[in-house]
Amino acid sequence: MWVDFCLAVLTGAAVLYGPGFFAWRALGMRGLAALSCAPLFSILAYSILGVAYFFIGVRSTAFSVGIPVVVLSIAACGFVLLAARKKGAVLGSGKRADRRLDAALAVAYLAVGVAVGLFVFVLPLDGPASSVQTYDNVHHFASVRSFSDSGMWSSLHVSSYLGVSDPAANPLPGTGYYPSGWHIVCSMVVSALGVEVALAVNAVNFLFAAIVFPLSMAFLMKVLFSGDRAIALIGALGAVAVGAFPWVLVEVWPLYPNTAAFALVPVLVACFAAVWGRDASRRERVAYGAVFVLGCCCMAFMQPNAVFSAAVFLIPFCVYRSAVEAGRRCREPKRRMEVMLAAGSVALACVALLWVAALSLPFMQGAVAVYWPPIHSRAQGLVSVLGMGFAGSSVQPIAACLVAAGALYTLRKRRYLWLTCSYLLACCIYYVSAVEGDTLLKHALSGFWYTDPYRTAALAGILALPLLAMGLYVACKIVGKTLASVRAPGENRLKALSLAVVAVAFLALNFLPVRGALGLGQGAFQGIAATATALNDGSAVNAYSEEKSRFSKHVKEVVPSGALIVNQPYDGSLFAYSLDDLNLYYRDISGYGGEDERPESSTIRCRLAAEASNPSVRDAVLTTGAEYLLVLDRDVERMKELFFLYDPAAWEGIEGVVDETPGFEMVLSEGDMRLYRIAYADAVQ
Repeated sequence: MWVDFCLAVLTGAAVLYGPGFFAWRALGMRGLAALSCAPLFSILAYSILGVAYFFIGVRSTAFSVGIPVVVLSIAACGFVLLAARKKGAVLGSGKRADRRLDAALAVAYLAVGVAVGLFVFVLPLDGPASSVQTYDNVHHFASVRSFSDSGMWSSLHVSSYLGVSDPAANPLPGTGYYPSGWHIVCSMVVSALGVEVALAVNAVNFLFAAIVFPLSMAFLMKVLFSGDRAIALIGALGAVAVGAFPWVLVEVWPLYPNTAAFALVPVLVACFAAVWGRDASRRERVAYGAVFVLGCCCMAFMQPNAVFSAAVFLIPFCVYRSAVEAGRRCREPKRRMEVMLAAGSVALACVALLWVAALSLPFMQGAVAVYWPPIHSRAQGLVSVLGMGFAGSSVQPIAACLVAAGALYTLRKRRYLWLTCSYLLACCIYYVSAVEGDTLLKHALSGFWYTDPYRTAALAGILALPLLAMGLYVACKIVGKTLASVRAPGENRLKALSLAVVAVAFLALNFLPVRGALGLGQGAFQGIAATATALNDGSAVNAYSEEKSRFSKHVKEVVPSGALIVNQPYDGSLFAYSLDDLNLYYRDISGYGGEDERPESSTIRCRLAAEASNPSVRDAVLTTGAEYLLVLDRDVERMKELFFLYDPAAWEGIEGVVDETPGFEMVLSEGDMRLYRIAYADAVQ
């Protein structure tokens, strides 16, 4: 199956980078810019086509969606390149030095990203199709399965029951909006290769964490440090060196769509910053501006809070650029500082007004109003920020010291000072989300991220990376001076030796279990890997264990194709649809007992066992078309421990069914697990 995993990663890479690269080449972009920004176009195009196909009744598959996008992008690229050849108009420098820099950045960042990804993400997997069974993943796995089975890939019409032909077989009718760009990429892999949902999910997550994010950072570093290419290159060492992102968000506190969206935040920031580049032509500014706007549109299908994450990165930049532009235009040198302060203040006030306006938007209230309890005391929160031990990760003292060195470096190189301000702003947002109670301040600052400290920790982790790159650069300079004082090798040799010393020391101290060997406790990455291993352990106590999965696969062999199976989802069977393709009646983790639930569902949940011969119960079974009942667990206390939404009273109609219950014929039995045929369903039907 590991061959399938590798094929899935390669397929996902082709899905993300193929169409987008040619589309941005058609816009005039080249090299690293076109490559790193490619997923923005690809995901946006797939998502729009998925919505269009839904309305016109065309089935979405990897080929029906992918081929039109690929053909269109290649055709556009070919047409524009032919026209550009006559006019000589292309975006970006075609100089050999620039191409070599792009290649060096791409190779360096990908090498580190893939190496760390194999160690932190792939090794903890309990097989390529292992799954992490968390609250959010019930929805994510089910959506990928539903998209794949139904061929309906619309982010405006998301449901776990898209492939159900009889509306009565859906206890929670209706569809709704959910940003499903990540789900579409997973569905394309499933559609193209026919692999298991869990394997496709793991492959796509590895792709975003170990490939997409490092490439995004490579482009951002190139834009930020266009005048200091050494910083951009050495930044590869730290591209995935902060545990808070992507590793915590994809493994410890898995939020897969948010991980995918955050992986593309750096390219949004890079495109916006490139618009204001000193050497950018008018054509380049227009092109980068267009990519930024389309990228923001893409985030509507990925995770909208990524736009606000980019905003946190860019707020100090906008204030800085406003002040610089005002100072440049001021013709009175004595008033220049006054004018710059005034312009910066006005820009900051405008940003504050826009922030408040966004908080007040009606469609944002579902996110802003969410409350997450604090995870730290105020003192613990401060230690977490200073030591970069953000939510879900142990402190990273080496990385923290280098980030501090990078911040000090920006005091010397003032043009980078806004990067320190961006990081401090992100740390403030994280601190408030991690330590504050249900206060106005918490919702105002971190509401765009559901006041979730794990999401805001990821934001702070991303914004720390430019400072970390500068800190590594400073460390190289210090090591170089030290080596030169001891021995005076040639300049190029000295630089190479300094880089080697810093690289080996940083990689060893940050990633390897050096702290444990010194008796200083578990390092951040050892902790992340250990947590990921535990979460992926199929033999551990999970809601849907390997034993239950084997039983479910046996059920699928026995039950006729298309037969509807009633289940109690909290016994673990809520994962049986998404992971093992059982046609279950209850597939979601919540919504039961609400006003949207069908009355037949309520009847079955509450009265199936006690009133099996009651006409109303029989009518409910007839209406839904249910033929079987699946029971995977009877341990009420364990289900309460695993699912806080589980209420035994709401499921007594199903849990009350035992081998002796009239109207139910046992088909399969293993331990506490049972498959019953609803005997009276045949008579009624």
